[in-house]
Amino acid sequence: MKRPVLALAVCIAVALALAGCTSDGSLLGFFNLAAPRFMYVGLDATSVAGFSVDPSTGALSALPGSPFAVTSNTGLFPATNGTNRLFLPYQNSENVESFTVGPDGALGSNGLGTTPVLGDWLPNAAVTPDDRFLIAPVHGGFKGAAVWSVGASGALTAVSGSPFPGQGAGRPENVVITPDGRFAYVSAESPPSITIYSISASGALTETAGSPVTPSGDGFSMAITPDGRYLYFEAFATDEINAYSIASNSGALTPLPGSPFAVGPGGGVLAMDPTGRYLYVTVHPQQQQVAGVGGFAIHDDGSLTPIAGSPWIAPNAGYDTCVGADPSGKFVYLVDETTPAIFGYTIGAGGALTLMSGSPFATPPTPICMAITH
Repeated sequence: MKRPVLALAVCIAVALALAGCTSDGSLLGFFNLAAPRFMYVGLDATSVAGFSVDPSTGALSALPGSPFAVTSNTGLFPATNGTNRLFLPYQNSENVESFTVGPDGALGSNGLGTTPVLGDWLPNAAVTPDDRFLIAPVHGGFKGAAVWSVGASGALTAVSGSPFPGQGAGRPENVVITPDGRFAYVSAESPPSITIYSISASGALTETAGSPVTPSGDGFSMAITPDGRYLYFEAFATDEINAYSIASNSGALTPLPGSPFAVGPGGGVLAMDPTGRYLYVTVHPQQQQVAGVGGFAIHDDGSLTPIAGSPWIAPNAGYDTCVGADPSGKFVYLVDETTPAIFGYTIGAGGALTLMSGSPFATPPTPICMAITH
């Protein structure tokens, strides 16, 4: 799988709170951070790798029974409600599988949710902050987004009217949801677009006025600040990050002054620090001969400036496919498909990254992306 892949929202259920500023003007959210417990890594196979996460050091240890067998293959991009649910959208089918995360990290299947449009793929998914709905972009014969309600047992039921169409001309690939659960954004590539939906109380999606918007280049990875004020889109075709303000009443996107912001060679996938202070991105300098993580400070006006020391090159990494931040705001993880391994970093002063002891952590073949519970 030799192209940038989507970054999933690692901590979807972060509590909405007021935002303030640090002394350097960077954005600071006052949120309920939580210690990480388990990490699940989608593999290009009919299985998912599971790890326990040391809350003090960030070190990973393989869970007993890992990798866990799943129903289909290419469940590459796991999504979580942050605590006891894991969802696997299957790219080679119209299905998404729901799992319960046990106290020991073991996975128990709650069955499949399906879309009524055969031949469509579900490349990614996200859970609404209230844990009531799962939303997945759909591409193939249909372009838009599918929605399921999530039952008390974790079972998935298609919402009436799902899947919902979108006017974006490209191939839907990624979805992010505002922290208040009112709006969903579906990015597409070839050509690039961001479709904006309002989310009703029943889970139905309605495309909003002014949707879709067109970023500066092809890409799909997105991230929203925990206070819901800003959305970022990584245009890997132009090595830029498009930054937008989010209108709280309509979800409309307005480009920020100075946007797009240059990333450098080989930018691909975004990950938001759960405090809202830092934005991280996978990078491939030297035509993907090396791989690592780039970092930006997020200022109160949404603008981005590179963090001192960025990018941080992962030793002997060949092709990084995903980056994620843990829900405590202490660690960043980089998935390398070719090693195969996960590189773990601690977040230091100003957002600078330091490779943690014991890193990299070996994985089964072809790891793609991760989800972390707390």
